Amino acid sequence: MRGPLLGWAKDDPLGPPPIHGVVRASVIALDPHTPTRTAPSASARSPYKPRSPGEESTVTTPIHLDSLTIRGLRGLRDIELDKLGRINLIVGQNDTGKTSILEAVFLLTGLGVSRLPVAIQNFRRHAVVNSRDLSLLFHDLDVGNLIEIVAATPRDNRTLAISASHADVAINKGPQLSRGPGNGDGAQTDALSYSSAHDPPPVFRCDASLTPHGSREPTTYSSAVTAADGEIKTIDDPDSTSLRKDIIAASMLTPALPYDPKVISDVSVEKRTDALIECLQAVNSRIRDIVVSGDVAYVDLGLNRMVPLSMCGSGLVRAAQIFSLCLLGQVQILLIDEIGSGLHYSAISPVLAALLNTSEQRDMQIFATTHSLEVLHSMQRTLELDDYRRFQSGTEVYALERDKDGDVRAYRYDYEQFRHSVSHGIEVR
Repeated sequence: MRGPLLGWAKDDPLGPPPIHGVVRASVIALDPHTPTRTAPSASARSPYKPRSPGEESTVTTPIHLDSLTIRGLRGLRDIELDKLGRINLIVGQNDTGKTSILEAVFLLTGLGVSRLPVAIQNFRRHAVVNSRDLSLLFHDLDVGNLIEIVAATPRDNRTLAISASHADVAINKGPQLSRGPGNGDGAQTDALSYSSAHDPPPVFRCDASLTPHGSREPTTYSSAVTAADGEIKTIDDPDSTSLRKDIIAASMLTPALPYDPKVISDVSVEKRTDALIECLQAVNSRIRDIVVSGDVAYVDLGLNRMVPLSMCGSGLVRAAQIFSLCLLGQVQILLIDEIGSGLHYSAISPVLAALLNTSEQRDMQIFATTHSLEVLHSMQRTLELDDYRRFQSGTEVYALERDKDGDVRAYRYDYEQFRHSVSHGIEVR
């Protein structure tokens, strides 16, 4: 097993689960006769999987999202974000669904990998003990609703649908091949059923599909997850080779997540430590070096010995998380919740500048949430600098507001609209 964030089994063909802590996973057999709602089309995500020294990166041409539609996820009944850019800032009042949009991208880019609905609950520090905990994903807490997430990319259209089934489901109790997408063969089965439709649904099913542009033949993937008495049971599509190929590599960072020192260690393996130090000096100019020993990252601040990274403040820890993932170059979409969290106002502009540069170097798309006016001012000031003007055309701001019916809508500001609003004190948050 690996560290608290990236604990995974080496034989897991999909790499590490995007959750911290150990999840007990057995295998659910999807009954083809179980009535479920049909899902439209798909999307992708693969958690960060470190590679050995000298091993070539599996990332070819990164895939970014051009548009995103979300229906029925948490507080979002029906919302669309069009004309997505390389940098996408999502602003809005509390409880307008900013984090939910990041979660939607995270789910969609994973092509319905069964552990991801559990992961986004863990990101919010909510332990999944039973099916009621997963029902919190559904709009109005009504599992009769369908969650549907749709995106267009330059290559294809992708859709993920998550639905709840009240039907009987066969649970395979045989051995599992890995912690992640188990394929337990030859297992005996028992029936798991609930007596009425008013009970918590036993199974949450994920159906994903992707349809290349110019084609009518979608590729589909299905998975399922259920939870009871603290035990999480999952099944994923057995065609993991094809799934891995179609997944878009994405990572989500929230203020609640602990950092994983192994990711920082892999930066060293890739000989990118100097670049990481340069990025971190935007937060703390005293940093001279960063190393990992065991499960702890240490930074050199010029004292008589190194100091644990966790002792240096949440802003530096956050920056180390963000830039380590950027520099490793295996993430195609980076999702950052509350991008200014823990950062002193003087560090925000340098961090944003470094993030713009690394996103360009690694051809990475970024979605970030904030309700900090300082972040917006810092972004506008950075984009006005000669060295960063080229990023103006790829920066989009989406303001979330509730309409008269209480539904959340997204209002897009291109750079010129954003600059005008911020420079004239017009509220866009």
